[in-house]
Amino acid sequence: MAHNGLRDYGGLMQGLLLRLSETDGAASAMRVIAFFDMLLERRASPRALVQATAGLAQCVVGWRRSNGSVIRLAPSAAQSRQLNDPPSPSVELEIADHGVVWLERPGSPEPFDELVLERLALVAGALGPHSRPRQDGGTEFDATQVLVDSTRSEDARAAAARTLGLRSDRPVVLVAVRHCMKRDPSVWARDLEQCWPADRVHVTSQDGLAAVVVQQVVTHDTIEHSLSEHLLTTMSAESRSDPELRAGTSTPRLATQAHLCWEEARTALRFAGATRMDVVASYERLGSLTLLARVPTSVLREDAGVRAIAQLRARPTGADQLGVLQAFCRTGSLRQASTELHLHHSTIASHLARISAKVHWDLTTPLGRLSALTSLYADHLCNS
Repeated sequence: MAHNGLRDYGGLMQGLLLRLSETDGAASAMRVIAFFDMLLERRASPRALVQATAGLAQCVVGWRRSNGSVIRLAPSAAQSRQLNDPPSPSVELEIADHGVVWLERPGSPEPFDELVLERLALVAGALGPHSRPRQDGGTEFDATQVLVDSTRSEDARAAAARTLGLRSDRPVVLVAVRHCMKRDPSVWARDLEQCWPADRVHVTSQDGLAAVVVQQVVTHDTIEHSLSEHLLTTMSAESRSDPELRAGTSTPRLATQAHLCWEEARTALRFAGATRMDVVASYERLGSLTLLARVPTSVLREDAGVRAIAQLRARPTGADQLGVLQAFCRTGSLRQASTELHLHHSTIASHLARISAKVHWDLTTPLGRLSALTSLYADHLCNS
């Protein structure tokens, strides 16, 4: 059975870390070999393999795979998210047909670095890609596409899940990523894999979007938070130049229901960016707002509030006023909106008063704010 995350490997790793260098050399070497044998037996994912090695070696570990993607992780998830500098291998090893693996050890090498790197390379080469030949003898199929394809049978999706090493007793979350720059969707998605160290992450292109399947030990909230943080910080420069760089996340479901997750993720994606800074939309958190996605855009455009938003956008100062309204609806506070927009709160209040006068929303009341926010979402759906 495939295992995901370091929680499965934690017990053995802790024993190894206490401490390889303090015990008999031959015994320690056998423990290292046994550790990697276990990873191979449990069919560790590429990310889990690199993460486990980083935890064992207590340094940054990388694997540049034959498809050009790079997995580079530190011993902890927090440290991995801070890896913004280029790789600086202290020792590396090439794997035939499977790329290059390396350790990034600051200072002098540890006694077992060469053995750790050697076993990492052997297991990486043995595990290979998570795909297999088609039964008709043709080219390799994309198991991730099979998983999210609603036209496939449940048995086919179950087989694809097994091929990808996904556990049947643990839910998956689907992430839909949209962009407008001239790059393959998987380029963005492989970068986004850095959000979720040590877990199974699979990427494919589907319906013109990047589809990312994530199976984690951690909670769904952590998936959403990590994704938002990554888009707003690590990729902030890209986000500014690519306003359509957005993502939607599904509710957690079993892998055989990944096609339903994909529908939810695509629906959530339509809402992302409605108030500018909400670059990630969660289907679960949208709640009954998702009902808006079922309303034909022709009907939404006839709504008085949606027409008011469109008229506001068309005015010379409309972009600024719309930005104020979006920030206020998102934060629910004059002061928070002023901090975000770097404007005095009295300026925010003045803008909102003018909007209220033109649109007839009383933004001082919960109902008025709800009406404004609903109109913002409906307008966004008309243009998404």
